[in-house]
Amino acid sequence: MKLIGKIKNMSRRTGAVFMAVAMLLAGLAVGMGIFTNAAYAEDENVQIVLRRLIGSAKPYAVTAEDVYVSNDYQANFAANLFHPSEHWVGSDLSSNPGTFYFKDMTPGTLKLKNDKSANNIVVGVPYTINGNLVTLNSPEKNIYIANNKNVNIYFEENFLDVTAAISYARNTFAQFATYQNTKGVIADYSDMNRSVIDVNGCTDQICVVNITAAELNSIQNGGLKIYKPQDKIVVINVKNITDDEISIREYAIKEGNNNFVTSSANNSATISDTIIWNFADYDGTVNMNGVCGILVAPDASVDLYVTSSGRVIADRFENISGEMHFVSADIPVETEPDTYPTEAEIPTTA
Repeated sequence: MKLIGKIKNMSRRTGAVFMAVAMLLAGLAVGMGIFTNAAYAEDENVQIVLRRLIGSAKPYAVTAEDVYVSNDYQANFAANLFHPSEHWVGSDLSSNPGTFYFKDMTPGTLKLKNDKSANNIVVGVPYTINGNLVTLNSPEKNIYIANNKNVNIYFEENFLDVTAAISYARNTFAQFATYQNTKGVIADYSDMNRSVIDVNGCTDQICVVNITAAELNSIQNGGLKIYKPQDKIVVINVKNITDDEISIREYAIKEGNNNFVTSSANNSATISDTIIWNFADYDGTVNMNGVCGILVAPDASVDLYVTSSGRVIADRFENISGEMHFVSADIPVETEPDTYPTEAEIPTTA
């Protein structure tokens, strides 16, 4: 086990590097200000765009002020306050589970299930080690490491500004929420069993489509079909929400010539990186009932009931009766310094 008192911030902010990245991207930016009329077959290009869209939340499955692990959890997270339970944390899906960060935790124990539970755990308070138990600033706050003795434990009070990471996503997607459907997008929600989002005719790298809460609520479980190329990012703006609670049910995705896959039974890194549900202006509760993609709800609570994969950026997150999976193709292995933009580069309409 590697023990270090202080480490460098994974999301180090460097204006010069951000400008260099912005200049690189600006050379290709037209139309919406993202990538238009170009072919992007390699996943690396998707990762570059995601870095711009979600900033320093990118290395984490969940980024939230409060994270409650209330069921088995196969992903990492970044939180200001972590709320553990008796459930194990451990991944059977990836050999690279990434880094966990929490500034503090409530009384309880984070239990690592196996050697793929975490590469690194960064805590914002001092700790001590006694055998298989890492104890934080209170004897009631512990990390059980017997099943993952190679995990790296670090203390860094300001490793990640979680609030700023959430704010970055809020600013970015609040702008996306004002956009109309991108040219070439087909959206038809008239049939509750065969509703369609088809972005195959969209030439932009990011394709925006809007759906009202009433339309989303009317679609039956599995009734939404999303057609997309592998290298397109789809931002789905959920509009006109009047209730305190809204649910995303299972949907089906067809990428290119591939067969349909269902969102709840899918662990595709490509799909989980390229479908984004946008709740940027909602402060109620979003229920995840089998989502494969990124859920952006910076002012909302997100409750997971059916196993989902991808990312969540929210005020509060809890997996109540399903697992959260993280299968991104670009998870950092180490806590080495990295650079993420600190101000959202807002796309502009043509």
